[in-house]
Amino acid sequence: MVLVQPTIQNWKRRVNSKTTRETKPYKISDDILLNDVKRHPDDYQYERSRRLNCSKAGIYHALKRLGISKKRP
Repeated sequence: MVLVQPTIQNWKRRVNSKTTRETKPYKISDDILLNDVKRHPDDYQYERSRRLNCSKAGIYHALKRLGISKKRP
């Protein structure tokens, strides 16, 4: 008797592949972040995180999501 892992059993039950996933709503609004970047273009991410009351990693991911790269001279 062969024991099958639960993951494999779930894969066999799911006929259609999952193409999208449900995402949680973003904590940092795109509009608020874009306005903050326009008002304070030279600020560091930790300064933005203090103003917007979120983590530095959250600011990083939100900027990446919006396609805003780090400052360039």
